[in-house]
Amino acid sequence: MKSTLSAALFAARTLTSTIALAAASAACGTGEESVSPTVQMIDRTSQALSTGTLVFANGTYDGCTSRTGSWSARISGTDISDPMPNPPLSVVMGDTACRLTLTELEADATYTGTPSIEMVTAYAGTASAFAAGASPVAFYGNAKLDALTYESGFTMSILFSDNLADASDSTSAQYAAVSSTVSETQVPAPDYDLSFGALTLQTNVGDVVQSASGTIAADATDQTGEFYVISTAALGSSFAEIDSAYKAGTPAALGASIDATAFGLVGATLPTVRNVIIVHTVSGVNAYQVIRVTFNPAA
Repeated sequence: MKSTLSAALFAARTLTSTIALAAASAACGTGEESVSPTVQMIDRTSQALSTGTLVFANGTYDGCTSRTGSWSARISGTDISDPMPNPPLSVVMGDTACRLTLTELEADATYTGTPSIEMVTAYAGTASAFAAGASPVAFYGNAKLDALTYESGFTMSILFSDNLADASDSTSAQYAAVSSTVSETQVPAPDYDLSFGALTLQTNVGDVVQSASGTIAADATDQTGEFYVISTAALGSSFAEIDSAYKAGTPAALGASIDATAFGLVGATLPTVRNVIIVHTVSGVNAYQVIRVTFNPAA
C-alpha cells in the first residue's frame, strides 16, 4: 500500500494537523472509498505539560465496515518517517454505524485515558484522566467529531488541560432578574423588562463561564430610558447608592438590546450577580431603574 501523509507543526495554543490518505480502499482490500480525519488540538493548559508534545492519538473501531482493532492518527511532528503505533485512521465513506473511541494519547510515553472516550459530536460531560501506566495523572483530555456521517473528511477535536474543569464539557447557565426603581423627584423612572432568550452562556463543570454570546432584549413597558451601566457592586435601595454606582460606571446608550459581552461574565464563577442600572434624565435630573440579574448554574 502506498499512502501520503502530511502534518502541520504543533502551534502554541490551538493547532490543526491534517492527515490525508490516498487510496485507502486498497489498504483494506475492498472497493470502498474511505475518508480520513483532520485532527484539531485545543490546548487549555495553564502551563506547558511535562509530557512534551503530543504526537499520536490512538483508538479503536466499533461496528465499522472493513475496520476492526486499533487505529492511530498523527497529531504533530514533521518527521513522517516516525512510525505510528497502529494503522492510520480511516472510515469507509458513509459508514454511519462506525463508532470511534479514543483510548490513548502519545508524547514522551503512552498516556491511557480513563475512561476511554467514544467520540460523538459533543465533548463528554467530564474529561478523562490520562496517565502513563500506574503513574499519577499527567493531564485531562476530551474529544469529539464534527459529524458522524463520514460523507467526507471529518474533524477530530481533542481538548487537553492540566485542570479537569477546563477539559470538561460546557453547560448552559440560567438567569433570574429582579427590578426596582428609585427617584428623588417627579422625574419618572425607566420601566423595562429584560428577556434572556437570545443569550447563551457556556460554563465548565466548575461553573466558570467559558463564553458569553447573544443579546438580552430590553423592552420598555412604560417610561423609556436613555443610558445604562452594568455594575457588580452590592447595591442597596437608596437613591444615593444607585446614583453613585451609575456615575462610577461608563454609561452606554440603551437600545432594544444589550450585548452579552457588556456583562463581563467570562471567567466569572456562577452564581454571580450583575446590576443593570437604567437612567431617565429630564433637565439634568436622574431617575433610575435597577434590574438585579442573577446568573445561576445549569440545573
